[in-house]
Amino acid sequence: MSISSIEKLLKNKLSDQELMPVIEWWDNDHANVNIHHFTFKIPAYGGIIAPDAIALNTIVKDPMLIIFLLAHEAKHLDQYAQDPQDFMDGYFGTVERDELKPFLEAYRRIESEANDYAFKTMSDLGFEDFANDYQSLRGNEGAGNSIYRVIRQSINAGAKDLFEVIKHSIM
Repeated sequence: MSISSIEKLLKNKLSDQELMPVIEWWDNDHANVNIHHFTFKIPAYGGIIAPDAIALNTIVKDPMLIIFLLAHEAKHLDQYAQDPQDFMDGYFGTVERDELKPFLEAYRRIESEANDYAFKTMSDLGFEDFANDYQSLRGNEGAGNSIYRVIRQSINAGAKDLFEVIKHSIM
C-alpha cells in the first residue's frame, strides 16, 4: 500500500473532520514513506522494513491504533535516518554480539522515544482521549527479552539487519 493509500486506509473509518489533519500530518512529515499491510507470524503490530517503508499487521483494524502505529513506526524511520549506525547497532548489533544488557537499554530507549512521539502526535491530531486512555501501548517498552529472542532467531535464520528481521516475521 503506498502513501497515496493512507486516505483509503482510513477513509471509511474516520469522519472527514478527523481524517483531514491525519492526511495533512502524513503528507507534511512522511510523504516519502510507503505503507504495506502483511500478516505477521509473531505478535507484533508493525515494523520498519526499509529506510522508507513501514509494515503494518493486517490484524490491526482500529483507525486510532493504525494512526498511532504509523506515528510510532515513522519515528523509528526518523531515528534510523538521524543515526543509522546507532539505531541498527542498538536494535540489531547488540543481539548479533550476544549483548543482552546493552540491547535491553537501547531497546527501551528507542521504543520509549517512538511511543512518546506517537502519543504526542495523537494529541496534536486531536485524539487526546486515545493518548490518555491507551498508555498500555507502552507495554512494548518492557518486552525487550522477547524481542531479543525473536531477533536472535532471525539472525540464526540468516537475517543481516533489522529490516530482514521484520521481513522474517511476515507470513
